Amino acid sequence: MNDPTDEQISTTDAELWRPIPGYEGYYEASNLGRIRSVDLWMSNSHRTRSLRGRVLTPTLDRNRLKVSISVAGKRRYVLASRLIGMAWLGVPPDGHRIAHISEDQTDNRIENLTIMSVREIGIRNGRRNLGKTRDVCQRGLHPLSGPNLQINACGSRQCRACRQAAARVWREARKAR
Repeated sequence: MNDPTDEQISTTDAELWRPIPGYEGYYEASNLGRIRSVDLWMSNSHRTRSLRGRVLTPTLDRNRLKVSISVAGKRRYVLASRLIGMAWLGVPPDGHRIAHISEDQTDNRIENLTIMSVREIGIRNGRRNLGKTRDVCQRGLHPLSGPNLQINACGSRQCRACRQAAARVWREARKAR
């Protein structure tokens, strides 16, 4: 008797699969926004066995879909959109990310994904200034230039001295507990 998952794994005319860069031979991404593992042959000194590939079930984390992948015994959770974008759009260059075109972060079809710079994503999401016009920190104590300027993951500028002072206060408060 056929298992219903057999039909889900098989390639149809509408669904195409590509290997994911960095995970070739382990995982593939479809143009419809799904991730699957590929069939593997595992062997040790005693026997050889096959592991049948399957479509991975994503989990919802902060309104985004993540999948659990494992290579060489190391498991990690990765955004499904990132894996699908890498397979179909290519690996984004430095300072760029895979972004959703629509507001629906769970729609991982290739038509809804694009590569954008971190700054463009920030502007699109409403963070327009990103600190580019300030020349001193928010407290007005330090210049936002040279070694005191720190660019965070969102692309905004931060005062390194103020950030280190806040971390120092937090560590001291933690020790006092």
